[in-house]
Amino acid sequence: MTNSDGRKGTFEVTVINRSYTSKHKSAESEEGWLNDVSVDAIDGLKTTSDFVNGMDISSSAYLYEKGAKFYNAEGYEESLFYLLKDNGVNYVRLRLWNDPKDGDYLYGGGNCDLTRAKWMAKEATSAGLKYLLDFHYSDYWADPSDQIVPKAWESYTTVDQFSTAIYDYTKETLMELKSLDALPAMVQIGNETRDGMLLSLPGEGSGYAEDKRALSSSFSGSLKTNFKTYLKSGIKAVNDVDSNIKTMVHYVKNFADPSTIVSFYQNLSDVNYDIIGLSAYSYWHFSTIDVLTSGLQAISAAFPDKKIVLAETSYGFTYELDSNANNSFTSTNETIKPVTGYPCSIQGQAKMYRDTLNAIHSISNGYGAFYWEGAWLPLAGCGWGDSTTLSSWSNQAFFSYNGKALGSLAVFNKVYSANHN
Repeated sequence: MTNSDGRKGTFEVTVINRSYTSKHKSAESEEGWLNDVSVDAIDGLKTTSDFVNGMDISSSAYLYEKGAKFYNAEGYEESLFYLLKDNGVNYVRLRLWNDPKDGDYLYGGGNCDLTRAKWMAKEATSAGLKYLLDFHYSDYWADPSDQIVPKAWESYTTVDQFSTAIYDYTKETLMELKSLDALPAMVQIGNETRDGMLLSLPGEGSGYAEDKRALSSSFSGSLKTNFKTYLKSGIKAVNDVDSNIKTMVHYVKNFADPSTIVSFYQNLSDVNYDIIGLSAYSYWHFSTIDVLTSGLQAISAAFPDKKIVLAETSYGFTYELDSNANNSFTSTNETIKPVTGYPCSIQGQAKMYRDTLNAIHSISNGYGAFYWEGAWLPLAGCGWGDSTTLSSWSNQAFFSYNGKALGSLAVFNKVYSANHN
C-alpha cells in the first residue's frame, strides 16, 4: 500500500485502543499541556538540510515492552517513530549497553542492550529517521561519575585486550545492524567521556555499579593514559564497516569555561573523529543562552574543521507528579530547575529547545542537537534504575504522562524557516 505521504509497505497491525484517555486531566487542562506554542522559526534552517533536529528515545523499546502507547495531537495511537517524523524530528539517538543485567535481574534505565537497539534501529529506519548509536562501552550508565568496564571484560589486564574488545564489539554490533539494512548515520564512541572511558571495574556483591573497584592506571582509559588508544580502536571499527558513518567524541563541561572544552579536544588532534559532541543542559552547563552561544563560538573558532552537535539537552514542562515518577526537574531542586526567561511549561520547554537549537545553528560548523529522552513515560518498572525505581525524567518529555503529544512537540517543525524547503 501507499499512504498519503508516499510511504510504501505491506503490513498488518492490530489496534486495540486507538483513542487517548488522559491520566492527569486537571493539570493537562489547567496548564494547557496540549495547547499550541509560539516560537520563531530559525532563520535559514531548512527541512532539506542534514542539520540534526533530533531526539534521544533510548528507553522506547523497553517502554513498549511494558505496554506504552503514544498518541498524536488528534488523540489517536501512532508509532512513536512515525509520530516523531511527522512532527519534524529527523534523527534519533539510541544508547547501547553491553550487558545490562545479572541473570534475570535487569539494571533498568531502558535496559538498552543490543536486541532492543536493533529493534529501535529498524523502526527508526523504516520511519525515515536517521539515528546515532551511542556506545557506552559499559553495562550501565557511562557518564562523568561512572565509566565502568563491562563484566565480560573485567578480567582483561592489558591495553591490547581492551583495544581489541572495543574494536570487535563495535564492529560486530555494526555488522549485525548492517545485515538488517539499518546502519546508523552517526556513532558516538563513549558517553560523556570527561575523564576518559573504562575507568573502573564492576562492584562485587552489592551490584554492578555499586562499590565499583579501581582499574589499574596502566590499562585504564584515563585521559592521561589510554583514552586516545581506545577511541582510535572504536573509530577504526566504524570506518572498517562503513567510512560514511560519522564518528563523535562526547564531552561535558560548563560553557562558561570553553577553554577546558577546547583543551580536551586539542589533546585529540591525532584522533580521526568527525564530530564534537557536547551535553548542554541549561541547569548544569549554561545559565543563559548568551553563555551557551559564546561558548560555542569559542569552540567553533578553535575547531573550524569539525562539526559540532549538542548531544543532549532537555527542559521541564510541568511540576505535576505521577505515581510512577519522582521528578528531578522541580521548583525546589537546587540545580535542576527553571532558568530565567523559561518557565516550567510547554511554552518554556519549546522556547528553550528552539533557542538552544538556534545557538548551535548560529555557528558555521554547528550540526544540530538531540533532545534527551523526550519520550520517557512514567510507567511502572521503567525508572532510572531497576524495576523498583521511579522515572525521574517524564516531566521533561514531549508527551503527557500517558503518551499524548504535548503542544510543545510541534517545536521540531516550527523551528524550520517559513517556506519549509
